[in-house]
Amino acid sequence: MGKVKLVLLTIFKVLLLIAIMSCSKERIKEKQQLNTYEPINNYFDTKKEPEQIFVVDTNGTGAIVGTHGTRIYADKSKLMFPNGNDVHYPFEVRLIELYSPKEMVYYQVSNQKYDTILSTHCVIKLTATKNNQQLQLKPNCTWYIEIPASNPSNNMKCFYSISTSLNNWVDINSNYFITTSTGYAGEIKQLGWFSCAKIPDNYNTFSLVNTSFTSTTDDLSNVPIFMYFPNFKSLVTANLGFPKTPKNQNIKSFAIGINNLSELFYFYKEFQATQNTTINIQMIQTTDNYITNLLNNL
Repeated sequence: MGKVKLVLLTIFKVLLLIAIMSCSKERIKEKQQLNTYEPINNYFDTKKEPEQIFVVDTNGTGAIVGTHGTRIYADKSKLMFPNGNDVHYPFEVRLIELYSPKEMVYYQVSNQKYDTILSTHCVIKLTATKNNQQLQLKPNCTWYIEIPASNPSNNMKCFYSISTSLNNWVDINSNYFITTSTGYAGEIKQLGWFSCAKIPDNYNTFSLVNTSFTSTTDDLSNVPIFMYFPNFKSLVTANLGFPKTPKNQNIKSFAIGINNLSELFYFYKEFQATQNTTINIQMIQTTDNYITNLLNNL
């Protein structure tokens, strides 16, 4: 009888151990299951500033004026086809104007020169086409532009994008913009994406720290993460990894995601980086109107 009890007790212990291990595996599996999201591009595409198209068919002296007030003096004599041939009327000028952080978010722009943030007034795409061919500025030729600004800053330069993802900008051989009573004026040396920007004043006096983001609840692989520095008017994304963060500066961090049911989610946190910081993201379901208002108030 004692042997039977011992066998039964042993069997019970084994079954109990199996049950505990099974529950532990289920808990681990549940813990590792993260919320997943779809690529955000289709949603952002519905919110982007549209490309404006102007047909130039006369040798007028006036400027092309965009919806945000950008003025372009499109001189045909300075254009050429990629093979070097001259351009004849008519031709098209195409313009995209991004003047607010919200407009830049939808294009996933990052205001940075390698690992340094840029104070950025606007980001513009300016191109010219004829017969569906991209035109170029002739060597040593420029187009004159005017950019509206209510309170223009000194030492703003023309930075050109060196990647189609708009997350790295360079000022090699670029011109300074001059300040005017209505904003900025200057010459661009190449067509495409450019920005009116500068490295923040006295930036070399700031102590810099690392800021990173992680999540124990959400898979962030399809979730764009942004930091906005209101004092610098600079928006940066995680596309290339964040640049160094100036210490003790106000930062508005946020992330936007969409799931396979087209439901929107977001994360938002304001902080000042006083040391190397890792921020844990927990996405919350939201609405399109809420995200729009959030971006309007950056």
